[in-house]
Amino acid sequence: MPEISERMITGITEDDLFVRYMLRKLPLTGFRFRGFGTVTIVDVTQQQTMVYIKERLWKLKDDVSCMATAYEDLRLAIKSMLGSNKIEIGAMPFIIMNGRMVRKAGEGLVGGSTLSEQEVQTFFKAFEAGGKPVVVDDINETGTRFPLVEKILSGTAYRTYAAMPVFYQQKVYGVVELFATEPGLITAERIKLMERLYIELAQLMKVGHEMFENDIRAVISDRFTVIQPSVAWKFDEVALAYLQQQKVHGKVIQKEPIVFESVYPFYGAVDIRNSSLIRNNAIRADWQLQLQWLRKTANELAQFNLPYVQQLMQQQIEFLKDNNVDQPISSETISTSNALDKVLRKLLGALRQEQPETATICTAYLDAIDLTKGSCSINRRNLDMSMQQTIAGIDTLLDEMNSRMQEVYPAYYNKFRTDGIEYDLYVGQSISPQKPFSNDQLHELHIIQLEYMRKVALANAAQQHALLVPLHSTQLIFVNSDVIDITFREDEKRFDVEGAYNIRYQMIKKRMDKVHLRDSNERLTQPGKIAIVYINETDVDDYKVLLEQQVKKGLFTNLEHLQLEDLQGISGLKALRVTINEN
Repeated sequence: MPEISERMITGITEDDLFVRYMLRKLPLTGFRFRGFGTVTIVDVTQQQTMVYIKERLWKLKDDVSCMATAYEDLRLAIKSMLGSNKIEIGAMPFIIMNGRMVRKAGEGLVGGSTLSEQEVQTFFKAFEAGGKPVVVDDINETGTRFPLVEKILSGTAYRTYAAMPVFYQQKVYGVVELFATEPGLITAERIKLMERLYIELAQLMKVGHEMFENDIRAVISDRFTVIQPSVAWKFDEVALAYLQQQKVHGKVIQKEPIVFESVYPFYGAVDIRNSSLIRNNAIRADWQLQLQWLRKTANELAQFNLPYVQQLMQQQIEFLKDNNVDQPISSETISTSNALDKVLRKLLGALRQEQPETATICTAYLDAIDLTKGSCSINRRNLDMSMQQTIAGIDTLLDEMNSRMQEVYPAYYNKFRTDGIEYDLYVGQSISPQKPFSNDQLHELHIIQLEYMRKVALANAAQQHALLVPLHSTQLIFVNSDVIDITFREDEKRFDVEGAYNIRYQMIKKRMDKVHLRDSNERLTQPGKIAIVYINETDVDDYKVLLEQQVKKGLFTNLEHLQLEDLQGISGLKALRVTINEN
């Protein structure tokens, strides 16, 4: 064979035509190749997992919307880094509130433990003072030096536990926990691996810390102030204008009104039927019990020759007898009764100190009239408990309704307690200028309002067996299809309607709760029904279609079209009323 130089090979292999020719003449399938290769395998699990965890944590810093899924990914990655699937990880950020460290319940073992508030504070302060991890290798070993850890693990299957404090800018922002059912898994080496993530864990705690604070602020904003998220932008704009005026002029020279124009009002009221009558009956029943105790106590104290005590007790006996009539109990009557009770309570309290032989008699009476546990207030306590249960159920559903409505379109929502709960919701383009508002969204809000008023009635009916005093709810909606304006009043720190026509809307709301059908003694609102009050037929076109559809579906029955009695300054009211199908 002739010598083949590198230049010859290069010349041949760079010629595409020659290569294609040779592949046809000498196909590679006719050749066999032999050889060997070497592969070097290096375990980079820890290194790659560490890189993944750090990247995930830093991405989380910029996007907290995926916190739940990100935390689960991180939990699995940390298990991989630690080299054991048997070690569980918990993370619990907390905040400083009113001078104490506060954690979010349910996060980590500490968050879900049965520790008292004082014990939790002790647990946290140990980290704040020492700044070192707490490690318990086996909870079953005698002589464990951490009784709080024992209490945390008690009732669980976990035997080994470690808690690492996480600091951010020299302040404790949270705790990272490791726990396992087998002893010996949480070693010093594995804790050191966790410490290599310290900066990233501190950033995670910072994010959790901020989310916790935001959650608290959101609750305050939603439930306790008028500055709800839907309208906060307007307050921000006005506050900025005030600051700029102060900077330029040294004072606010022109107030800017906070007005939302042309919004659609939604009003609903859930009332407790005959609540005043029920409360009157409960008070009278308790007064009857107290009357029996007064007579008994007066007879027993007669032997001690106490004319002033006897006179006062007789006065109260006559008062209770005179007011045991079937008529409304005024606030003045209740105040008089409370005043008599207060004087007699003070007198008998002093008497049992001065004359110990009367102590048993006086104490028995004072215990009987105790408002928190005495037998003479049992009916009022039962009513109050039933009222709280009923209102709580209504309140929860109305909050859920508001959340659903806010998902459709940002709105301003306000509710207030009467004998039940009333709510106002205002929605429209001016509340969220950047988001278009359409009739389709208005229609969807009508659906949600009807759905939840029905849910309130059904929940109340289902709740009756659990109430000490039966309390039945009535459901009322007032429809005003015309838009109105609402204005924030700085002096009263609340929103109110603006303009003469809009004020009429408020006036109707206040006066229609006990309205009757025209030429009838029947109240419009009835348990197990939803009433929709309106003035113009066009106001309820959408509701009519919805109700007719839902009657066909079997959600409601007996759609009524009703004329209502005239109220003071108001005439021409009409109503739709449907019966809720509980089946």
